[in-house]
Amino acid sequence: MGMSVDEILNSLSHLTPSQVHAALAYYFDHQEEIDADLTEVSDENYWKEQVLSWGENQ
Repeated sequence: MGMSVDEILNSLSHLTPSQVHAALAYYFDHQEEIDADLTEVSDENYWKEQVLSWGENQ
């Protein structure tokens, strides 16, 4: 997203600097998996399939 730690803290003021740094460290350690998950959940067809399969199971 390109936000600095200070920008994140300004927009999410309930977080502490250490929480932001911990979250960023976790992201960089797991970037490939997180990016894949974000790609999957932002796919409109994925959600359509989820809704359709949920309806079939009801």
